[in-house]
Amino acid sequence: MPQARIVCVECDPRPLSRFMLRDDPRVQLIEAAVFHRDNQTLTFYQSGGEIPGSIAPCAKDWDYSGSVCKPTGHLIRDTRIKFEKTIQVQAVALDWLYESRRPPFATLYYMDYIHADLQGGEARMILGGQETLRQTRFLYVEYYDHELYERQADLKALLSFLPDWSLVGIYGENALFKNREVSIAAVFP
Repeated sequence: MPQARIVCVECDPRPLSRFMLRDDPRVQLIEAAVFHRDNQTLTFYQSGGEIPGSIAPCAKDWDYSGSVCKPTGHLIRDTRIKFEKTIQVQAVALDWLYESRRPPFATLYYMDYIHADLQGGEARMILGGQETLRQTRFLYVEYYDHELYERQADLKALLSFLPDWSLVGIYGENALFKNREVSIAAVFP
């Protein structure tokens, strides 16, 4: 997809150090956490711990579960994953990301797909991304119907935040939504 524009957002220095697409001209990396408000400094709960038998690059220092939301049920769900360190990170709202990357003088700018793995912060992303989501065709988010992080929205709550969206499918603990208001004809007239 040579014409694709890809924006990646990550705030944990450990996965940032492994980011392989830094030299790809299609990719822009934003070192921040997605939140419902911009320009804030947030506490990020870094995950850690060792996951024996995992082939993940972070199996000895698990960094796939960190969040700006305080871990709650996650501490019980998998006791191998620890949350012993916090760091301070900058926050950006999804609408800021959208507006700052829209081509100059464009009145409309559509996004095909957002993949958001925010460890309990999905509802906050939606609240801070209303304009962006109006212009987005598909949204893929992780969700849990039991709280793993403080004030985490379950699937029913996420659906209530997305009234113009349809649930396409559930894939493990992930949900794919389609915006009913954005058609392919609108994107490619």
